[in-house]
Amino acid sequence: MSRELDSVYHPPADEYIRPAKKMLLRPEGRVDSHYVRGARFHPSAFSRLHHGQRVEVELVPEPGNPHDRWAVALYIDSDRIGYIASEMAGPWQDFVVTCNRRGTAVCALGVIDKERGNVAATIFLPWEKELGSLAMEEGVVLQCDRLIAVLAPEERREIVATGGWNGLTSKHAKILHRAKTMAPDLNWKSNSKGHKWDSIPSQIVWRIESLKDGEENSRRHSKGK
Repeated sequence: MSRELDSVYHPPADEYIRPAKKMLLRPEGRVDSHYVRGARFHPSAFSRLHHGQRVEVELVPEPGNPHDRWAVALYIDSDRIGYIASEMAGPWQDFVVTCNRRGTAVCALGVIDKERGNVAATIFLPWEKELGSLAMEEGVVLQCDRLIAVLAPEERREIVATGGWNGLTSKHAKILHRAKTMAPDLNWKSNSKGHKWDSIPSQIVWRIESLKDGEENSRRHSKGK
């Protein structure tokens, strides 16, 4: 076995247990034709697949992966075919973990590429803005709102006015993290690197953006009267 293949992460059996329900992602807006990373490390998974074959791919979080704790693996049936790109994996792991905790597996459509001896695949994902909308079902919104309410009123006003990550400080991250039991479905991680974005689930940021958009729309509506 090569050194590269020997370094492939083998998750414990209990790291992911497939939920009973399934969500099949069908992007309605702009589509991310996402090239599957690391497919060459999983050649056996492609042995029964043919070029151009349309497939359904399951997104599986790998929080125990020592190479990337934000990793999201991609499976066809029980075979791992690769990963979502690491630079995009954080929000996707947050989304998938929350769906899993609420009883739903997350799947996407894809296509196999074996032309000229390739071992590759592409999956079709929504872009992050649409992902944020998909993530904010009623129960998740309530959990995010309970967390945001923990902050002092002036802090809430400031982060909503600024929006996104820009309004959040490390102090806010620590406060929210201490109150994480109020949002048990979110994907909480220890803030080992001291970065605010390393410990705050994406849903909180998406909710802040939504609140900011709501306030801006309200102001525009008021001016238009």
